[in-house]
Amino acid sequence: MLMDAHADINSVLDAIDNVALLSEPTPLGDLSKIKIPRREWLIFERLIPGYVTGVVGQGGSNKTTLALTEAVAVVTGRPLTDHRVDKTGNVWIINLEDDRDEMHRRLLAICLKNAIDPATLADKVFLDAGADQNFAVVTETSHGVVASPNVKRCIQHIKKHEISLLIVDPFVRAHGVSENDNRAMDAVIQQFSKIAQATGCAISLVHHTGKLNGRDIAGDADAGRGASAFVNALRVCHTITVMSGKDAETLGIPEAERLTYVRLDRSKANLLPPATSASWFHRVGVDLDNGDNVGVLEIWDAPRVETMNDDRKTDFVELVEQRWREGNPLASAPNSARYAVNAMDQVLGIPRAAGKKLLKEVIASGLVKDAFFDKRNKQRGLIVNGMDLGEDN
Repeated sequence: MLMDAHADINSVLDAIDNVALLSEPTPLGDLSKIKIPRREWLIFERLIPGYVTGVVGQGGSNKTTLALTEAVAVVTGRPLTDHRVDKTGNVWIINLEDDRDEMHRRLLAICLKNAIDPATLADKVFLDAGADQNFAVVTETSHGVVASPNVKRCIQHIKKHEISLLIVDPFVRAHGVSENDNRAMDAVIQQFSKIAQATGCAISLVHHTGKLNGRDIAGDADAGRGASAFVNALRVCHTITVMSGKDAETLGIPEAERLTYVRLDRSKANLLPPATSASWFHRVGVDLDNGDNVGVLEIWDAPRVETMNDDRKTDFVELVEQRWREGNPLASAPNSARYAVNAMDQVLGIPRAAGKKLLKEVIASGLVKDAFFDKRNKQRGLIVNGMDLGEDN
């Protein structure tokens, strides 16, 4: 018995030895003599040929509108999301939530907003939409999660139609496994990676957030619903979020308009340096001939508070001087009808949060000071340091 067991083990070891499990180590070579190709992008910082990327957002954050805008950008070569398009090509949109009519409305609205002939998309965009679509890339069996026949078919279709970008929205409808199972989720992403690598196609997965409990998720890689394997397996991932109350105050956006602004942040980018700022968009309506009004995203240049303070300091000081000479000086007290921050907002267009910072700065530096302009009535106001206080003072 012992001899037979040893014989079986030796047979197995012999068989393993005959399998090429590991090749010889490959020398690096002289890097100074190697011509290293430039890293490829479809849309810079967002979509990479041969890789899977993702965008995560809660309901109402315009993630589908962003994905469709990127689709049109890839077809036309125009930087509709303020990210340069390095390569144009065909796009396959698989929307597993909205019907085809809704997709038509949104794509047409994007074209109209950006003065693009809708006919441009006719033979370059492939669209499959509807909740009844079957696009699961894995199947859960008694032996675990295995690839669906859809993977092979997807590769064939992408090659046949020369697809450069595949958009799957929402990601949750592209599998039937538990979102909280890291192994299962990793298997799902691996199938998308297989498709991307086999075709050289960029794949964008649109994913919902988990329960937020009021927290701000801008740039939060863990915001996606379910297991962390989703983000961990992606090469690049972004979050798209509605403007927060704090951002609205900083940027001078009224609360009533806040929800029409969204920001796009990198939450993971293995191939890029850390992000220094967000990309901002404003949601505006486009009227279609059928009477529908459809929301689209337009690039919005958010004011940079620090730069604005430096650039507008002279304007504010001149306003302080002007108001003092007119006998109606600005005030540093927030409860005053002459509050300087209100004047900066209304006269100079400086957002309130930036105005508060600027007011504090010019007073602290001594450039502007608080003084009596009417001692008899004990009224104070702001004056430029060095100015004549006047006869009443």
